[in-house]
Amino acid sequence: MPRITVGVDVGKGSHQAAGYNPARDRVVGRITFPVSRGGFERLRAFLEGLAAEPGDVLVGLEATGHYHLTLGEFLAERGYGVVLINPYQAAQFRRSQGGKAKTDRIDARALARFVAVSNPAATPQPDATLAGLRELTRFRAELVGDRTVAINRLHGALDLAFPELPTLLGRLNTGTTLALLAAYPTAASVAEADRDAVLVLVR
Repeated sequence: MPRITVGVDVGKGSHQAAGYNPARDRVVGRITFPVSRGGFERLRAFLEGLAAEPGDVLVGLEATGHYHLTLGEFLAERGYGVVLINPYQAAQFRRSQGGKAKTDRIDARALARFVAVSNPAATPQPDATLAGLRELTRFRAELVGDRTVAINRLHGALDLAFPELPTLLGRLNTGTTLALLAAYPTAASVAEADRDAVLVLVR
């Protein structure tokens, strides 16, 4: 069993951590740190103040979206055991301890106690290449979604400003269509344009 357990309540811009000593049943320290290299180093110094050896510390991270990934990798690379905690289980444990308020400080403290009580094995860290590919896949999916939203907005705008264009050119997300719209955004502007200039642009 680890000598010290640490709970980290994960946020987008900053994390909050609390250390807990199971043998003494008391919280032995708290820290708030930004999501940055400097912030992670501050956490590392905090952990070193709690226990001399990384093996004496087990850190529980609430698995919230993707915000825990960089910190988990940072800690694992430095020899700390890291446990990913299901947010639902963490909330249930907090309620079982009589905690009603939902604050970062209470969460970090409850997470540290939860790790001590459940004594889980450290979560294996994914292969760095696989983790990178997973992030790239997620990022690509977000970009595809953004692209779809943009195309739908373009369709809506053209329904008012240039309803003939989809019939004439088909897909609206081609280089040809977008170049034409950049130069002549309305039907009226195309009608007033020089015919040869429009043909050159389309070609």
